[in-house]
Amino acid sequence: SRFDDADVQYCTLESATKFPESAAIACRFLCYLVRANGNVQSGEFWHHFFPVLAKAIKSVGGDSSSIGKFCAKLCKGEVGGALEDACSESLWSHALAVSRLLAPQSSDMILLKFVDAAKSGKQKEAASNDEDLEDPAVQALFLMYECLAKGSVPEISEKVLSGWPAFAAMFSLLLRPGEYREVALSFIESLAARLASSGNIFAGHVCYLMTGERTLDAVDAPSSLVCILGVEHRSPKNFSRLLDPLALQLSEAYEYALRCGNAD
Repeated sequence: SRFDDADVQYCTLESATKFPESAAIACRFLCYLVRANGNVQSGEFWHHFFPVLAKAIKSVGGDSSSIGKFCAKLCKGEVGGALEDACSESLWSHALAVSRLLAPQSSDMILLKFVDAAKSGKQKEAASNDEDLEDPAVQALFLMYECLAKGSVPEISEKVLSGWPAFAAMFSLLLRPGEYREVALSFIESLAARLASSGNIFAGHVCYLMTGERTLDAVDAPSSLVCILGVEHRSPKNFSRLLDPLALQLSEAYEYALRCGNAD
């Protein structure tokens, strides 16, 4: 897609200074990608990277509630544990929906648990309060439901941008091959574009790269998304930044990670 005319002028160090948490997440992303031999779709990579995203989520008190704990576990990639909590805390609508979306092998068991609870009169749904709905992880879950129900991605809001680790983590749960992958890809790529255009280059590039095995693009490729890590190359004003030492080092680390999985 064409870059916004309001050219982003952040160089690598400026972006790292303004968004230090995103820069730290990008470095962790590279470390765990090397450990996973460059396979961003592997269970090993996500076993380590989900907690990185989850740690960066700024909860607004919701983590102490039933729905907050449920969403926090989902953002850590702990789908099984989240479903167990949902059943024990009577979050039946979420347990049934999430099991169908993320753990179809467990959906029948969850449905049977709901039937047993209904027969014993214990199926009353736990309600969410206003504080819960301010939690980025909870917001991410509801937005995921909305996107999947509509089959499309809404405009990325400022709330989504400020809480991007929660939304990136939640939608990453859908990146495995399946009927929901395309919606997840569309959302994460839209999020990446908005993050990059807002100056949060590291976050944008992490989102682009975690969607699948990408190589770094050529600077002059018409549809290029990531050329040098930490530099928004689609802005002509940033061309001189393509030789930034930090950006080059991070890009070398990414390409090394991909080579680790190459048997040749």
